[in-house]
Amino acid sequence: MQTEVRALAAAGVPDKPELPRVLHGLSFFGSAEVMTWSLDGVGVQTAGHVCFSNNADRPIAGRRLAPTLDAIRSIDCDVLMFEFANREVSELDLMATLAPDFCIGARVVDVKNFQIEDAEIVASRIAECLAHIPASVWITADCDFSALPR
Repeated sequence: MQTEVRALAAAGVPDKPELPRVLHGLSFFGSAEVMTWSLDGVGVQTAGHVCFSNNADRPIAGRRLAPTLDAIRSIDCDVLMFEFANREVSELDLMATLAPDFCIGARVVDVKNFQIEDAEIVASRIAECLAHIPASVWITADCDFSALPR
């Protein structure tokens, strides 16, 4: 995996290994170690993607961040990306413990739902995020607008 991540970085493509879907039956900490190892020496800004499934799938892991927080904190990356839109903007309070060490990426558009949010809903999610996360937050969509099912 490390070779592939370095090749992606050299080509200018960002890569974001994921949690809490544990890799090959590893523990959360084991998965975090694999993420850190895969990003080691990349030489560019790196991000860890905390995801619960993709837009064509059902969740494949628990949908709470709290049980994985210590493992997430152990990932050696610059940015942590979190899905908030499809989880009703829950667990924002946990971001205060991570924000001193990571830039936080807040995903505020639910691409896993056929319901299209209006601007006011997205704006209210952003406002909720800013109440808990420093203004340096990255704002994006769950799964980065990948293959919208809409």
